[in-house]
Amino acid sequence: HGEKCVVEKRGITEADVLVVLQHWGFRKNETRLNVMPEGQDFVLSDTIGLIPTRDGRMLATSATIDYPNVVKVFTGFLMCHTPVILGSEGFAYTSINVNKSYAARLHRDAGNLGPSIIKAFGEFKGGLLEHYPNDDKSTYLEELPRSDVVTIDLKKHIALFDGRRGHAVTDFEGERYSLVYFTCARHWKADAELQRQLHERGINFPTPARIERLTKLLAPPKGYTKARPAPKIGKEVMLWPVESVARSPPDPKLIAPTKSRPLVARVTGASPAAPGTKKRGQPASKDAPVAAAARRSVKV
Repeated sequence: HGEKCVVEKRGITEADVLVVLQHWGFRKNETRLNVMPEGQDFVLSDTIGLIPTRDGRMLATSATIDYPNVVKVFTGFLMCHTPVILGSEGFAYTSINVNKSYAARLHRDAGNLGPSIIKAFGEFKGGLLEHYPNDDKSTYLEELPRSDVVTIDLKKHIALFDGRRGHAVTDFEGERYSLVYFTCARHWKADAELQRQLHERGINFPTPARIERLTKLLAPPKGYTKARPAPKIGKEVMLWPVESVARSPPDPKLIAPTKSRPLVARVTGASPAAPGTKKRGQPASKDAPVAAAARRSVKV
């Protein structure tokens, strides 16, 4: 799809992303306990880009390594739908959560820095994002007041929000996917070579200054007690109709398919496999469990 977009001189569309998501072999993720709906013991969820390991390292996930052109479709979509207010530098992030067919229960994202961008794809009814913009973590999740809920239709909009504040997805019918672009903590520990290779896949790596600028776009949470008022700076959440921000990519090379796989094994501990030699989800080589273990160790 990236090659088709380059040939046709157009940006990556929702339809392009949906086709890729429909063919993606999602793994059963048993670690995302904070989002798991009641009665389920796994969700269909993968992470693209950086993840922290429990021993303090920063690794690229094996999916990032093995499927660079899939990554380019996801990163290219955001490049082609970046709101002007985010400036010429666009939205900075290190990672993308790729989700299918579950309504996340009320939770707060852990280990994120700055705001996230989220978009849903597919043919479905329901599946709205419920966000508590004034959640300052001083109140138990179960006690967050419904009067504070901001409801967002992610089928029609791209949203900038702070995932560290309470949020959930309503029940839905149909086929629903979502992409969540975010910055993980300790990302600065990723060495320059790893950052370069992520950039080649279209990931817009952040700096502290960029994270600060993005954070200031959103109003800080007021909390739910009169004793702790917060000044009104920025907006509670920002959202844009998809068609209002669609544009051509700033650099067509960033969405063009990768013809040969970069040697990312040195920085990730996984060796790329030759095309056609493995199914999605299988280790690329005997060294790949290092990266696979990193995926399982991510804190969410």
